[in-house]
Amino acid sequence: MYRGLQISASDVEKNLLTDSTINWGLKVKAFEDEMQLLRSEVDLDIAENFNIEDLSGSIDAEKLVQQWFPVSEYDVFLSHSHLDKGSAVRFAVWLHEYLGLRVFVDSTVWGYSDELLRKLDDKYCYQKSSQTYSYEERNETTAHVHLMLAMALQEMIDKSECFVFLKSDNSLPLSIQQESQTKSPWIFEELKTTSIIHKIVPNRFLLKKGMQTRDRAMYAREQLEVNYLVGDELNKLGKLASEDLIIAADNCRSTPNLLGLDAIYQNVSAK
Repeated sequence: MYRGLQISASDVEKNLLTDSTINWGLKVKAFEDEMQLLRSEVDLDIAENFNIEDLSGSIDAEKLVQQWFPVSEYDVFLSHSHLDKGSAVRFAVWLHEYLGLRVFVDSTVWGYSDELLRKLDDKYCYQKSSQTYSYEERNETTAHVHLMLAMALQEMIDKSECFVFLKSDNSLPLSIQQESQTKSPWIFEELKTTSIIHKIVPNRFLLKKGMQTRDRAMYAREQLEVNYLVGDELNKLGKLASEDLIIAADNCRSTPNLLGLDAIYQNVSAK
């Protein structure tokens, strides 16, 4: 990950997702069809190869993660509330249409952790004699699956160049003493990850004279103390607005070979 940004969902909805030049129904369907194809491939692989035990009879965690939480490289990791999935998908379409960016929307690609838990619980936790599930054993399966998902999220954020948080009343419903808080453990996990992982400057920037020194100095200033309030994590994300994205899209159209993310960085850095 190189940069972390945040943008208001209402700003996106009002100023980007009302774009009449985009056939939203067609584009969203194409995006979802592509993601569904990937999801179907994951489901098929799981259905055909749900043999997750090694030679000792223990669960092979690496195989399980590869099946359910496959990791690839994207330009943007889009963090959002599950209640904002529709807006997140349309925003991903806009970023692809105007800036040529590959956007990772986790819920459209990965197998759902609840489905995995159900499979594991049915196999390892169900007690036929009482027709109930063992509370203790279910605690173990839940802990393992959530840890695997957390690790996969961290790796995906690390592999994406830019992290964008879609801020809304759904993702940040609480505010105590002007400190933002979230009810979602996964949003907390993602925001926390952006504040502690090592920032990687893209090679294309290192080729520019003096860029490496400036970036290292900038990130040295941005490393803040980790705590449990997401307000502190949000302060580390650059503020992005719809007008920045519109300007970036215009610059991409008028400037040959300008990458979409570079066009975004130019506007955010100028603030």
